Amino acid sequence: MKKTILLFTALLLHIGFQLKAQDTLTLTLTAVTKGVLQDNLQLKNAFADDQIAKYDYRQSNSLFLPSVNVTHTGFMTNSPLMAFGTKLNQELLKQSDFNTELLNDPDDRGGFTSKIELMQPLLNLDGIAARKAARFKMELSKLQSARTSEYLQMEAAKAYMELQLAFKAVGIMEKAYQTALLNEQNITNYLNEGLVKKTDLLAVQLRVNEVSNQLSKSKNQYRNASDYVLYLMNISSSTTVVIPSEQLLPNTESIQANIELPKSRKDLEAMHQATQIYKSMSGSSRFNMLPRINMFASYELNGLDAIANEADGYMIGAQLSWSLFDGFKNIARNQKTRAEYHKSVTEEEKYMNQQTMELQKAFRQLKDAENSLFHSKLAVEKAAESYRIYKNRYDQGMEKTVDLLSNETMVQTTELSYAESIFTYNYMKTYIQFLTTK
Repeated sequence: MKKTILLFTALLLHIGFQLKAQDTLTLTLTAVTKGVLQDNLQLKNAFADDQIAKYDYRQSNSLFLPSVNVTHTGFMTNSPLMAFGTKLNQELLKQSDFNTELLNDPDDRGGFTSKIELMQPLLNLDGIAARKAARFKMELSKLQSARTSEYLQMEAAKAYMELQLAFKAVGIMEKAYQTALLNEQNITNYLNEGLVKKTDLLAVQLRVNEVSNQLSKSKNQYRNASDYVLYLMNISSSTTVVIPSEQLLPNTESIQANIELPKSRKDLEAMHQATQIYKSMSGSSRFNMLPRINMFASYELNGLDAIANEADGYMIGAQLSWSLFDGFKNIARNQKTRAEYHKSVTEEEKYMNQQTMELQKAFRQLKDAENSLFHSKLAVEKAAESYRIYKNRYDQGMEKTVDLLSNETMVQTTELSYAESIFTYNYMKTYIQFLTTK
């Protein structure tokens, strides 16, 4: 089989492509899939989203961990209150400093303050709900990237099958073109011998031009298919043409009929996670109406020197804060998130029903593709036999040129139709596997 593939490839390149200044890259489906999973940009972006969601979740650690800030400040003031307070903090206050004239009109006073502050959350129920939502979002991102990977594997298989189909189409058109040229030469000889009319030769020449145009289009379609495979693999090259090392043959792998939609499918789980996110956000907005309790502490050094000051002081305490009413904003936010949650539940159910319908549709399309494959194969065999008979009768002067050309066209059409049937049949199997992946 490998020899057949190599001979077919060599023949196609020799006859039809004339790939000047172009590189050829012969690939298997496995190699294409591996390249897509390693280098595809869409997949890399999905994994980047995973990291972003993970770091968003890590930010919620601030709900339990303290925040610590350190400041070092130098200043100068002649404000009565600040000047007096500065002396007091620096532990430099004297009896004479209580002179009312100095209190009301102090001299410039400066110094340095080094301060460390700590804030420790104790009870923030809204933050706990928000952290839960962030965790669901992180899990959602993982499911989405996993489904993206599964989708790209299917897309790689589809792109490879399109490449096989386009490759096969070029071979069919090359064969049709060579047949048309041969018929043109034969009819030219018949015309010289007075066996056919000039109109017969014109009809054959018209056929040659038609096939030549179709061949040119099929080559362009092949290049488009090749470029798409390279795009999926993140290979940038305008001079590389991908050649499929595997021929376009019907997929013999069996598919279990009427299999149910797996609820563990990554995108279905992702939809459920999205619903859980909205549920957590709804809970977070309700908890906004509850009080928060936080502990705080600070320690500072004051003095005239930039460093090595000894006048110190500390403060430690706890704070309970409760926003009782903020102009209906919290109430409206709570109502909004609750409505978003109910919408998410509906969207999840809608998506599940849609995917169930899509799977049932895919099974019916597979059945149609199977029937089409069977009948198109028979059509190829009958068209080839019909052309052989007409060709023999035509060479004996028993058939018209127009009938010969009609049969020649039928051979080409049925071969292309059969190749397309194989592609559709194989793709529907791949698509069903994608829809039923757990």
